[in-house]
Amino acid sequence: MFRPFTSTGRDQASWPVLSLLLLVVLVPTLGVLWFMDQAMRNERLAVRQKLSEVYRASLSDARDALEARWRLRLLQLEVDRDLPAGARFARAIRSGSVESLLLYDEAGGVLYPQPTLPAQASPPSGPWRRARRLEQSGALLDAVDAYDAIAVGAEASQAARAIQSAARALQRAGQTDAAIGRLLDGFG
Repeated sequence: MFRPFTSTGRDQASWPVLSLLLLVVLVPTLGVLWFMDQAMRNERLAVRQKLSEVYRASLSDARDALEARWRLRLLQLEVDRDLPAGARFARAIRSGSVESLLLYDEAGGVLYPQPTLPAQASPPSGPWRRARRLEQSGALLDAVDAYDAIAVGAEASQAARAIQSAARALQRAGQTDAAIGRLLDGFG
């Protein structure tokens, strides 16, 4: 059944033919596989470049649309330049085009809302202490009344702080719409 391997002249002559046949089949196969790998890499690179171009164009369009939208909003705010800063602020908020904004003068300083001193800058007077105690104790609607009393007849910055405090107490009491209305009415 098994034939012993013996070296004959004929067997030795078949090795170069077999090697040559193997080389003729293996080299083109490796070449085809290498070219296919290169083609796949080139295809991936081309797809990546096309996607990058599409995304850049889309991003550019989105950026242009956003810039146009902000230019329109700024133009709407510029129309009201003859109004006082507080009225411009209130009109912009009521229009719904912005949720908040800072108004600057030509020199770059904040025009509205004007920076206020921290609450600790001056010791609180009796009505302020009473209103804060009411708010801290949970009597929020009584605190709103106390803050409203402070706002009546106070100078502008104190009245503004009192209105803000009343709005805060209303918001804490769960009356968010009333708080917003208080701010808009007080600063409009």
